Amino acid sequence: MELQDVKKVTVMGAGIMGQGIAHSFIIGGFDVILYNPRQPSLDIAVAHIKKNMQDFINCDLISQDEAQRALSRLTPTLDFEKSAEDCDFMMETVPENLELKQDLFARFEANCPAHTILATNTSDLPPLEIFKRVNNSSRTIMVHWFNPPHLMPTVEVAKLPGTDPDYWDLTVQVIRKAGKQAIKVAKPVQGLIVNRIAAAILREALDLVEKGVADPQDIDDAIKGSLAFRNVCVGFIKAMDLGGLDAFLDMARRLLPEISNSTSPPRKMQELVNAGHIGIRSGKGFYDYDVKFTSRESDPAIIERDQMMLKLTKIYDKG
Repeated sequence: MELQDVKKVTVMGAGIMGQGIAHSFIIGGFDVILYNPRQPSLDIAVAHIKKNMQDFINCDLISQDEAQRALSRLTPTLDFEKSAEDCDFMMETVPENLELKQDLFARFEANCPAHTILATNTSDLPPLEIFKRVNNSSRTIMVHWFNPPHLMPTVEVAKLPGTDPDYWDLTVQVIRKAGKQAIKVAKPVQGLIVNRIAAAILREALDLVEKGVADPQDIDDAIKGSLAFRNVCVGFIKAMDLGGLDAFLDMARRLLPEISNSTSPPRKMQELVNAGHIGIRSGKGFYDYDVKFTSRESDPAIIERDQMMLKLTKIYDKG
């Protein structure tokens, strides 16, 4: 199968990730089936996709005509079997529940063509377990997007032990056609690249909160105006080259013995989750939110984030 043969993409799940991934694929020229078992979730997803498309128009990333053509390629459905028919590429974005994913892939494989690529968005669950009930492992792959997927440029594409190399290469081409920077991950370690690094950062950031060094807002502001600002331009490792490896080596010697090396989840995060405060989807996390993401309207925090990312997207594309 060649790139021109991949015409129909099925996105399984219409939540935060699914709707943004569907947005990217329809802009890339693919016909997209967006599946969810609940109509209200589909309605909210379509409303968000239309709103995000208008944001792209307002920022001159696409034209009105291009947006209309893209939206015409989107088909939401409650019909599982229909979502698998004639599918060339399936992107799973359901909650991180191993049994749920196993059931979904087994059922989808039973209804889709023999050539369909089966991709999971997980980066934390063991992929070989996710695909345990899939008969043909040569077409299984990890394709990890980042939130919000319609704006984040990078997607990790990880080859599994049984993945056909041709399917790996084809998946990279599909992701690039969707307008994303596909990062080839040859060895699918748990967490892949970004989440492993992010886990180390969040551990230290929340340790600083618990020690009373600074509150969450000040820590976020500190990162936005330093590491994040610099790394968006040159990355993490090149920044060390540009700053001098000798200076970073001295810093590592001094600070590594001082920073958190805990192997348990941060206590404050666990307390919030136990209380049902899981972030914007519940209206409260480390911050308070006015509108839950499960509504048609967007919280001001989402609007502010997306507007800033849209500006960065224009710069990033030109770079």
